[in-house]
Amino acid sequence: MAAFPRVSLRRVWRPAPGWPRPPKGFRPPPGWTPDPSWPSAPPGWTGWRIRRVLLTAAFAVALFGILAIIGVVHQSATTHDERVLHQRGIATAAELLRSEYDPGGGDPNGWTTDTVQFHDSGGHLRQAVVGHHGDDQIERASGTLTIVYDPEHPDVVMSAQQLADSAPGGDLALAFGFTAVVWLAAIALLLPAIQISKTHRRGGTETG
Repeated sequence: MAAFPRVSLRRVWRPAPGWPRPPKGFRPPPGWTPDPSWPSAPPGWTGWRIRRVLLTAAFAVALFGILAIIGVVHQSATTHDERVLHQRGIATAAELLRSEYDPGGGDPNGWTTDTVQFHDSGGHLRQAVVGHHGDDQIERASGTLTIVYDPEHPDVVMSAQQLADSAPGGDLALAFGFTAVVWLAAIALLLPAIQISKTHRRGGTETG
């Protein structure tokens, strides 16, 4: 049986001192172990296995971190709208055109999506899609829903209930904190992998 299986990858792997020269392009596949008859590897050489796990985990966490950043950007836009509506929003009764209640749409009590139309301060008829926690029995019974819109940008609209439930800046701070923790975790996984790489280079066992 061949000591080195046929594996060809772009990164180059070098054996420990005293080991046979591997085929060109060889890199240990999962589960590979050196021949017991070969000389013992220097301290830290087996770290390449740990390094692979650490790099894979760091990559996965970093990818999750990118998604978290996208979430922060979205939350930042939502928080900005909430802040504006708290500062200068105008409340008005909008006509209910359509409503859909999803009991599993979020805590607490699910989520209702309402399509409404209203006249802004300039007398223009506008349509918007807003939402709130809880069912849609009240607006269905009355045919109206209280909404809050920005008079300077009437396309920025929220239901009065959703706006009342919001805490400007709170969700954004939480999103920032979560994203920071994710990236710190990625760095914590990456640093040991870098240290292992340095150890291998000093021992002449691996190059990038």
